[in-house]
Amino acid sequence: MNQQDFEAVLKAENYPEVVNISKDVGYQMGEHAHAFDAYALILQGDITLSVGGVATTYKVGETFKLAANTMHEESAIPNGASYLVGRRRARPFKVLGIQQIAIGAPSKDKLRTLWVDMLGLEVTGNFKSERENVDEDICAMGSGAFKVEVDLMQPIDPEKKPAVHTTPLNHVGLWIDDLPKAVEWLTSRGVRFAPGGIRKGAAGFDITFLHPKGNDEFPISGEGVLIELVQAPPEVVNAFVRLAAQ
Repeated sequence: MNQQDFEAVLKAENYPEVVNISKDVGYQMGEHAHAFDAYALILQGDITLSVGGVATTYKVGETFKLAANTMHEESAIPNGASYLVGRRRARPFKVLGIQQIAIGAPSKDKLRTLWVDMLGLEVTGNFKSERENVDEDICAMGSGAFKVEVDLMQPIDPEKKPAVHTTPLNHVGLWIDDLPKAVEWLTSRGVRFAPGGIRKGAAGFDITFLHPKGNDEFPISGEGVLIELVQAPPEVVNAFVRLAAQ
């Protein structure tokens, strides 16, 4: 592969950091790992990577990928090496699970008939906001750290926006272990967020929304789905950590 084609591939595969690296004859480094995904093209010389005891030598025009946190050894002893490498930093946050679903209708009375009277969800609160044009009953299913909130929404004024009733499945909420880092990382990679930034949500947690539509500057979006990112409190983060360790 030539350098021009490789640079196009790096852009297409979202490797935002691109650097030229040179290693002198005799270079070698013992076992280590990087905190980023690496994708490299050999420009001069050759380099040998050893992963899991298996050594592979890459020569001019050849490429290699190395996932973040992969333990490996590397050397360029006989000829040295020069290579172009794209770096893609490891995602600095985790999506832990579903925090909520929000359902909209012209009147929440029919929603209550199904979700509360028929399905047995508990109403745990109510939220009303003139600015967001919403009157919602906050329900819950499950318990503890794994409780999922179900919001039954109706507009305060059906002629105003946002029209929470026009999309029956209004939005989906996701627990995030580090919301500010998530917003920074996703924005840097072209994800579009809805106006408003990080703010307190109806349940008291910090929230923000991914925009349902992309644009030229931020082409990645919910593709028609409004997605709420919710900062998980410590007890929720710890519960998911314990679950993953089982």
